[in-house]
Amino acid sequence: MPAKSLYVDVILPLSISGTYTYRVPAEFQTAVAKGKRVLVSFGKRKLYSALIQKTHAVEPELYKAKDILDVLDSVPIIPQWHLDFWKWMADYYVSNLGEVMNCALPAGLKLSSETIIVADENYRKNDKDLDDHEYLVWEALHFQHALRIADIQDILNIKSVYPLIRKMLDKKIIFLKETLKAGYKPKKVSFIALSGKYAENTALKNLFNQLEKAPRQLDFLLHFIQLNTEEKAVKKASLIKRTGAHYQVLKRMIEKGIFVESESTESRLLPYRGEVSGLHTLSKAQQQALSTLKEQFEKYHTVLLHGVTSSGKTQIYSHLIDDMIQAGKQVLYLLPEIALTTQLITRLSEIFGHRVGVYHSRFSNNERVELWNKVLNHELDIVLGARSAIFLPFVNLGLIVVDEEHDFSFKQFDPSPRYNARDAAVYLAALLKIKTLLGSATPSAESRHNARTGKYGWVSIDERYGKVAMPKIEIVKIRYGQLISKHLAQNIDAVLKQNEQVILFRNRRGFSPMLVCRVCGYIPNCKNCDVSLTYHKYFDEMRCHYCGAHSKTMITCPACGSHDIGQQGFGTEKIEDELKILFPDTNIGRMDFDSVKGKDGYQKIINKFETGEIQILVGTQMVTKGLDFEKVSLVGILSADKLLSYPDFRASERAFQLMVQVSGRSGRKRKQGQVIIQALDINHPVLKLVLEGRMQEFYNMEMAERKQFAYPPYVKLIRLTLRHPDAKILYPGAREIHAMLYKKIGRRVYAPASPLIGRIRGQYLQEILIKIEISVSAVNTVKSSIRQILNELSTKPTLRSIRINVDVDPA
Repeated sequence: MPAKSLYVDVILPLSISGTYTYRVPAEFQTAVAKGKRVLVSFGKRKLYSALIQKTHAVEPELYKAKDILDVLDSVPIIPQWHLDFWKWMADYYVSNLGEVMNCALPAGLKLSSETIIVADENYRKNDKDLDDHEYLVWEALHFQHALRIADIQDILNIKSVYPLIRKMLDKKIIFLKETLKAGYKPKKVSFIALSGKYAENTALKNLFNQLEKAPRQLDFLLHFIQLNTEEKAVKKASLIKRTGAHYQVLKRMIEKGIFVESESTESRLLPYRGEVSGLHTLSKAQQQALSTLKEQFEKYHTVLLHGVTSSGKTQIYSHLIDDMIQAGKQVLYLLPEIALTTQLITRLSEIFGHRVGVYHSRFSNNERVELWNKVLNHELDIVLGARSAIFLPFVNLGLIVVDEEHDFSFKQFDPSPRYNARDAAVYLAALLKIKTLLGSATPSAESRHNARTGKYGWVSIDERYGKVAMPKIEIVKIRYGQLISKHLAQNIDAVLKQNEQVILFRNRRGFSPMLVCRVCGYIPNCKNCDVSLTYHKYFDEMRCHYCGAHSKTMITCPACGSHDIGQQGFGTEKIEDELKILFPDTNIGRMDFDSVKGKDGYQKIINKFETGEIQILVGTQMVTKGLDFEKVSLVGILSADKLLSYPDFRASERAFQLMVQVSGRSGRKRKQGQVIIQALDINHPVLKLVLEGRMQEFYNMEMAERKQFAYPPYVKLIRLTLRHPDAKILYPGAREIHAMLYKKIGRRVYAPASPLIGRIRGQYLQEILIKIEISVSAVNTVKSSIRQILNELSTKPTLRSIRINVDVDPA
């Protein structure tokens, strides 16, 4: 009796709307299940790993369903709630399920095919038919059988090889084939053991006698025995490294039956091997906050914990985490910056041991897959991670902690979905009927508003741990172009003499924001973007911080030929140079995007600062958040005006938060710290509120302005960013799209305008802002209208080439 027809609806990791239906051949019908991956063909022979969203018996009406080609998993790689969460994210952020899948899964779990070039066996080689490039490709195929596009580019040393491939296809010299790219590969490790026949001392003694005439093999045996006393299992690589001998020596000993080689799978994630000290004793203020938190969780799904800098919020989190672990639950601990995971993973591991994992984008694809599987198998109780950790497949999640909840790094800017991990965490907790704890010394205006209006619970700690005084803050007036004032320099000198440390904050990397010709005023700009190139002294080049373009440092002005080239402004690199002149015998470190390349870049700098090897640390906003250094007694904010002058409705809030946060790095343990804020305009109202610590007054002022001018949290914002390489197409197109929106949603939509930087990566930009009243039905109506218009644009020849990014709740 033939098997009943079975179909699956799958999500493809592509920017396409909806799911696609595939038929399940009889041999796979018992293997398919929701949450498993299947191999499918989509488009022109392309292969993808798709995720099963649904199984059913309904044949699609509009197209003939293709067969799935394979089932890739023995068990689902995501729990059921994942699909519900993905659907919410796609709907809320006006995205689609394929984009969410692409964002959620580690690259090692997203298989896709790549084109390979194979020689056509029917072709009879004739040298006269082949030009030089074709001949080289043909010869390479004779030796390698198959080549990737990148291989041909390397062989010919040219980038554009597609015309050549087309010619060779037309001549029937080659044909194209699709093959799966390699996905996750377990790490295999070879081990060496002594053969069982030498287990007894007599046999081993005889072996030593036999090897007296083979000194290299005898040396190998001695090193093995020594290494075996240090390690339970001897790795082949460790043994070869210890002996310094060639592998052929070991190979001969294996062939003679002296050693036995075996292979096993080893995790790439290094386990914690330090001591476990357990939970810290809480202060009276911390204990009171913890008790109030538990009371608030009885009433609210989400609670906002406001604790001044160095109040010990992490210790409170640890006690709540311990409660969850005792109940058999898992905990997700979200942080805005990878740098913060460096210190915190050590602290949590000292309390909870090897059950703590960390997940972020600096990990390799294989490491991320291994951690994904550990979470899925409940081998980890706590996962510490940046925003992408929100997608991990927890099977028994009990609590989500969002530390530094105010930080805009929780917002993803590209690609879609442009989600905010804090807001997504709040929704996910509600979906799973668990709790979310938001923590910050400077809560966001939106979160404070939610607490004030009764949507969130609220708990506050107003004193530092150990009752250390809050830092003393000074505001110092500087002249234009001045890097370090005399007053700041004197205080740095005094701190260094006391064997203490300094943090200096400047939110711009590089040496100088721009070079300028002093004769004609020429400033070198990026060829792809409407910005000036930033001078990087270390690399001796000018770089664009938007598209990555770089060029040689300008020595001669291309406009007037002058050699009189000057610098305007300053970045972290220039500050580092200046400090080396002022304090030549001091070790100075820099922490910014340029200095923390690689997975361990943050760790190295933080370790050097913690151990005192670095005495002055200069950094961008990386140094402002959550880091805890015992000997820092002075913090300098070098240019407060730059923080306050950015043309954005959140500029004052962000400036206030950054200054309070970086000030909180000073004097955290032993004595009152000091903060010096340098500014041109020392009478700015925000600076006065920072100086006097009047946080509530700042938020009252900020909320009054937002209400007056209709900004969040009093309205919902959606920003559409339109891109096109031709301004003559973009500008009239933007006006037409605005008109289409206006017909549907009325005065909620504002006219298109150029952003601060009107061209990035060769694409001209226009922005359309939409303000929506706080109403679920109104927001859904606007989002539905946006989706309809995006679909309509594909039918309009003049508009379909314009790319549109939808950003809900832009940061």
